[in-house]
Amino acid sequence: LRGEERERPRWQRPPISLLLLLQLLIAALLTLALARPVAEQALAAIGTRTSPEQRIILLDGSTSMLALDRERGATRYDLARQRALAYLDDWQPGDVVTVVRFGQRTETLPASDAGEVRRLRSRIASEAAPGGRPDLNAVLGLAANLVLPDRTTRITLLSDGGLSVDPVVAGRLGAPIALELVGGAANNVAITTIGARPEPETADQFMVAAVVANFTEEALTVPYAIRADDVDVWVDTVTLDPGAQRELVVTLPPGAGQVDVALDYGDAQARDTRAALVLRQAALLSLDVLLVTDTP
Repeated sequence: LRGEERERPRWQRPPISLLLLLQLLIAALLTLALARPVAEQALAAIGTRTSPEQRIILLDGSTSMLALDRERGATRYDLARQRALAYLDDWQPGDVVTVVRFGQRTETLPASDAGEVRRLRSRIASEAAPGGRPDLNAVLGLAANLVLPDRTTRITLLSDGGLSVDPVVAGRLGAPIALELVGGAANNVAITTIGARPEPETADQFMVAAVVANFTEEALTVPYAIRADDVDVWVDTVTLDPGAQRELVVTLPPGAGQVDVALDYGDAQARDTRAALVLRQAALLSLDVLLVTDTP
């Protein structure tokens, strides 16, 4: 029996050669390649990505975004920046995120590390919308220049849909864009124009004209008041057909220095239901204007 045991072949470690190492390396690479889709699916299920991405958030800060969404108790801009903050929460190391906040001015706010993301969150959460009516085509042109060629780019437009865009400009982005609408439909009655001129008969009196517009789809009768130096001069109502506008004209008492026109209509855009105009001002409040132009 001992002799038989001695004659049994023993296991021997195969010699390590360059060919063997290459075969092992190829097998390991194939295993990783086959396992990667499964790993990505598993990580996606728990909210983790395996490769960095670029996120561009276009945050509409125009005047219409200041409208109040009565159902949610917040302005459209508040709802939009809540979504922007949620996207910032999805940031992972290696990601590049840029918030383009646009209105009467456009701001580009980038972040590529945890500290910058924290500071960006603070700015978005605390700073007000710029207001105004922006050029969305120019904003999309800016976004196209921000796209990085070395990673997946996602572009999201957070807006109430009150802006138009050239489809050709949108097609040049170089990355897909998703529109997320915020806020519901809102009625609005607004003072769109206010002006004053001296009465021809006397230099001490002004005639004031204000234009009121109805942007709703129904006829409305709206109370209004015109006050001079905090004293009611004229209190009445104005009836407006859908989409119509009316001019309110009144002559102010002699010596009036300021006029206010106010509508008593609780709509989503409370800021445009009041307008004020200074008719006279002290010398200390006067303005010196310097105009620099290339047009003679």
